[in-house]
Amino acid sequence: MEAHEKHKKSLKHGGSDGKWFSPLRLHVLPKLGKRPIVKIDQEDIARALELIWQEKPVTAKKCVSKLRTVSRN
Repeated sequence: MEAHEKHKKSLKHGGSDGKWFSPLRLHVLPKLGKRPIVKIDQEDIARALELIWQEKPVTAKKCVSKLRTVSRN
C-alpha cells in the first residue's frame, strides 16, 4: 500500500479507482499469506503467479510490474 500511495499521482485517476492494487490483492497476496515481506523470495512469487500465467498472462504481467514497483520502495 505504501508503494501505491507513493505513485498514485502518476496513476490514471490518481489511483483512486483501486485498479492499480487489485491484481496483487486478487491473485498474489492470497497465496503469500501474511508472511513478512523479508521472508518472501522469488520462488514464493513464482508459485503465486504459476496458475495465472497460464490463465491470464496479461494480468500476470501486470502483477509482476506492480511487484517490481513495490519492491523498489
